[in-house]
Amino acid sequence: MSDQQNQPQFDVVIVGSGVAGALLAFKLAGAGFKTLVLEAGAEVSEEDRATFIGNFAMSASKNQSSPYAGFIAPQPNASVFGRDYYVEDPTALPADLFTTYYERLVGGSMWHWQGIAIRMLPNDFKTKTLYGQGFDWPISYDDLEPWYCEAEKEMGVAGSDEEASRVFKQRFGAYRSQPFPMPEIAQSYLDEQFRAAMKGLQFEGVPLTVTAVPQAKNSVEYDGRPACDGRTSCIPLCPTKAKYEATFHIEKAKAVGAVIQARSIVTRLKHDANGKITGVVYKRWDGVEETVVGRIYVLAANGIETPKILLMSTQQNANGVANSSGRVGQYLMDHPIKMSYALSKDPVYPFRGPPSTSSIETLRDGDFRKTRAAFRTTIRNDGWSWPTGAPRGYDYTRRGWVLGTILEFVGARKLFGDALRTAMEQHTVRQIMLNSATDMLPDSANRIVPSATQRDAFGIPRPDIKFKVDDYARGAFLAAVQVHARIFEAMGAVDFHLQADSQSDSGSGHIMGTTIMGSRSKDSVVDKECRSHDNKNLFIVGSSVFPSAATANPTVTVAALALRSAQAIQSQLRR
Repeated sequence: MSDQQNQPQFDVVIVGSGVAGALLAFKLAGAGFKTLVLEAGAEVSEEDRATFIGNFAMSASKNQSSPYAGFIAPQPNASVFGRDYYVEDPTALPADLFTTYYERLVGGSMWHWQGIAIRMLPNDFKTKTLYGQGFDWPISYDDLEPWYCEAEKEMGVAGSDEEASRVFKQRFGAYRSQPFPMPEIAQSYLDEQFRAAMKGLQFEGVPLTVTAVPQAKNSVEYDGRPACDGRTSCIPLCPTKAKYEATFHIEKAKAVGAVIQARSIVTRLKHDANGKITGVVYKRWDGVEETVVGRIYVLAANGIETPKILLMSTQQNANGVANSSGRVGQYLMDHPIKMSYALSKDPVYPFRGPPSTSSIETLRDGDFRKTRAAFRTTIRNDGWSWPTGAPRGYDYTRRGWVLGTILEFVGARKLFGDALRTAMEQHTVRQIMLNSATDMLPDSANRIVPSATQRDAFGIPRPDIKFKVDDYARGAFLAAVQVHARIFEAMGAVDFHLQADSQSDSGSGHIMGTTIMGSRSKDSVVDKECRSHDNKNLFIVGSSVFPSAATANPTVTVAALALRSAQAIQSQLRR
């Protein structure tokens, strides 16, 4: 891989092997182009996968990182949750810390994603024009719709065509030119109780309609993988491979000739005085630094690592690569979450099936977006596990986080024996929970830069992050709690836990922004094809190019944009 006379060794060099990098590698190698994927983390064998499953089974927390101890960035290190990697303000409120971590593995953070595959809405692409908020995208829903269809086919998305027409097309204009590849994932008994109780329910004149969530999980056998059989652990790991993983397309890419080089941490891009990228410099895990040369380069890391690489590439430009706008690293976004939980009057039997199979999508758009954020509300199938750790519990020293858990029943109520068993059984089968994920505005103060003083285990600058949830999103939290209360009342629920304040309870784990897409080089980083404004042989793919967050989980949009960029890259290579 050494740099020999700067002659291209590959047609395309892709940095990162998550869903965007994996799809690109498959499409480009399949078209006959010599393709290399550099991945900072290790490859995963079937033995490693079995280890992950065992780690999860033995984990007390059962959180999204629990199977991957030792595989959180920067890896290898002693960290379990990455807290020794991000550099953040130690005095910041918990709600203003960016706590979305990611694995360093071939396949990226698709290892721990939930599998939700929701499209953005047509109005999400033009919020500045319609509502005076955020930024417009340089593309429309119409531009992306065919690529959404292809992404859903590649990943294998299950959804309801009838509900897509009745709710998304009729209400939001979000039409589909092709049906879902598979019928929807089976709705849970709990979902059906919500659906029945909420019939006719409205909020501010908008019907609160329950719909099946489109998911990249097999509802029937698809692409050689089995149908979902409801193991409940979609986050953080599907043991049967019914849920889509980027590794599936990595294997397909390898089968058509792509080269996957793991344990290779990219530190900077080389470039000439005209802005042409001339090489990728990476550090192997053994500390050796090497360079590889290609014709076209693609950054497909994530919204933390991609801008860090660009900002560390300063040999001829003090601002870094692709940064004539000064916007690289800015506009970091997530989907802040507000959670509420209660007990249903009758058993609804949570903890069966995927964590979520139904949601309320009707509040994702409207004129209210002129003053507060939109949100989508998820009906959870996993009881109180997210807010309190039920039925296990998180930490008995934090009393507010143990409600409905064995820690409360033993430690606070002093129950044991038959009384403990009865209380746990009667409580657990009635646990219900709603969460609402909100839009947030792109704010230049929310950003990531390489730390000037702190380095990781490889001697590479750690990401220095500034992040704060804006008042626009906080306004949505107050509305969301009102919606939660109304739904709980319709369910005849008791023992409400409603945090009626403007603080976020969690992030969604969605890293967006930091190399945003736009029409003008003076205020954005890439164009509508995800090509750098400044560097014509550099593309950036992934959710870092999102100029706004909207409310849709980003993955299927990431996949659609990557497939669209693959076409542009092929055309450029052929020229």
